[in-house]
Amino acid sequence: MAIAVLSIAVAAPQQGGNELSLLAIALGGLGVAGGVVYLGEKLFNLAKELARMVADYIIEKYKRHRWEEGRKAERKAWLAWYERQQAAFRNSQPFDEPPPGYSPDETSVEQA
Repeated sequence: MAIAVLSIAVAAPQQGGNELSLLAIALGGLGVAGGVVYLGEKLFNLAKELARMVADYIIEKYKRHRWEEGRKAERKAWLAWYERQQAAFRNSQPFDEPPPGYSPDETSVEQA
């Protein structure tokens, strides 16, 4: 609306007060104002979507890193357990240590 009023204020002295031309200028100003608002909304939505995409990328990268670190720690635990098992077998000692991640409280799958 402000652009339309400003358009009339600027154009009025140049047009000589013709109402039809002032109306055309006002409508043109409103059209420009609408276009600016529309473009602003689209740019805002684009920025918002880009921010969401960057955030999703960062979150996925963090999850992947955590997953890989967990895998490395699990593999390290299994290798250490295996080494202890093999050392016990080589020395003919009993080895009754459960494997990493084993919990006797977990229910086993019943066989039919």
